[in-house]
Amino acid sequence: MKKLTILLLLLSNNLFAQLEHTQFLITTVRTGDTEIFAVNPITGDAFNISKAPKSEERYPAWHPNGKQVIFTSNREDGKTYNYYIANLDGSNLKKISDLTEGSVAYWASFTSDGKWIYFNEGNTSKIYRVTPEGRQQEEVADGRDANISPDGKKFVFTQKGQKLGECG
Repeated sequence: MKKLTILLLLLSNNLFAQLEHTQFLITTVRTGDTEIFAVNPITGDAFNISKAPKSEERYPAWHPNGKQVIFTSNREDGKTYNYYIANLDGSNLKKISDLTEGSVAYWASFTSDGKWIYFNEGNTSKIYRVTPEGRQQEEVADGRDANISPDGKKFVFTQKGQKLGECG
C-alpha cells in the first residue's frame, strides 16, 4: 500500500508540473461581452486574447504550433462572424476568412502541419478551408461539423440527408 501511495504522489506531482504550463481556451462574458481568454487551470490566471469590447468572439481553436489561436468575431459589421488569427498575447491579429454578410464561421480544425484550417459556415451548411495567412479560401463540401484527419488527407463531417416519404 505504501508503494502505491508513493507512486500516486509521484504521478500527481508530475501531472501538476505539466498542467502548470498548460492553458485552456475559453469563451467567457466576464468582461460584459463575449471574449476569448487563455486560462491556466492551476493558478486560474486568465488573459484576454480577443480584446474587442463591442463585438462577440467565439469558437477558439489552437494552432498546432501552440503559439497562435483562431476564433470567430463579428467585429467588422456586428453581424458577420469571420475567423481571425492572433498570437497568444493577442498581438498580430489578422482576419483570415472572408464570408458574405451575415455568415457565421465556426468549428475550425487545423491540419497537423498547420497549413490549412477547415471550418463551417452555419447559414449555408458549407465547409471551407483557408490558410492561416488568409489565402486560398475555398468551399470544399456541403455539410457541417468537419474535422480533419491527423494526416491532413481526409475529413469527416455531417451531411444533411433527404427526408424519405412515409412508409405505408
